[in-house]
Amino acid sequence: MATMTMGEWSTLKEAADLLGVSPKTLQAQSKKGKIAAVKRGRDLWISADEIERYRREHLGTRRGGWLTSEEAAVALLPRIAAVGEFVDPAIQTTFSGGVFHFAVPWTPPEWLYGKRGRLDKTTAARDGERYRRAMKRKLRLALKAAKLDYVRTSAHVEFTPPDRSE
Repeated sequence: MATMTMGEWSTLKEAADLLGVSPKTLQAQSKKGKIAAVKRGRDLWISADEIERYRREHLGTRRGGWLTSEEAAVALLPRIAAVGEFVDPAIQTTFSGGVFHFAVPWTPPEWLYGKRGRLDKTTAARDGERYRRAMKRKLRLALKAAKLDYVRTSAHVEFTPPDRSE
């Protein structure tokens, strides 16, 4: 084995900082054999070549959860949109500022309208927020199942008044 010099090798913590992952994650990847590391004393050391190989093969275009290029985001948009449509066909997906945005339409149920046909806004806001959190949870689980849980997402509810022309 070659002797270690500071320029060619990094400690586990330094490598984790370079890759934008936690040291525990990198240590687990080392135990699984996904990144080669050498133990010297109490420290794990990783070569610069191995760090680059791991970044290329396992991290792709992401760094710390943010997509680094618009081209990568455009390539991922159909997959992300398919996940949104799987959760609810009416969800619209867009990308801006390194974040995928899900627009979740919400129509308040009839019981939120009082005797005079007016919307109880306090209850509607609370119910809408509850719905947004539930949809965000469903989206997060669907993204994880599709192995896309590393992208940054946001979800907001778009209020759609019901058709009350009857």
